Amino acid sequence: MKKDNKKKLSLKKLRKEHKVWSTYNFGKQPTYISVYGIMEELGELSHAQAKDELGIRGTPEELKMKKKSAIADIVIYLAEYCRSLDMKLDECVAWKWEIVKKRDFKKYPMSGEPL
Repeated sequence: MKKDNKKKLSLKKLRKEHKVWSTYNFGKQPTYISVYGIMEELGELSHAQAKDELGIRGTPEELKMKKKSAIADIVIYLAEYCRSLDMKLDECVAWKWEIVKKRDFKKYPMSGEPL
């Protein structure tokens, strides 16, 4: 099996590093700034997805990199949003994942859960 040499970054480590970086670069900003950033990056992700599906304005590899960049930026803005609300991104995701992973859409196609 081929070993993956790419660096891995946990959400917890991102949260800690991001706090230092963001505080240094921007200080305290209003929470809505992060929300606007998330929306902007979601637009970029949607744009790259649409162009990829249409097969225009870039090679599949170029469009994949644009999607990858937008996804990463969304997560980074989410880290900032959580920080501004004194929440921890990794804990938010872990909490919700415990709920979502129990859903069974094959058994309960309408909601994933018994009614």
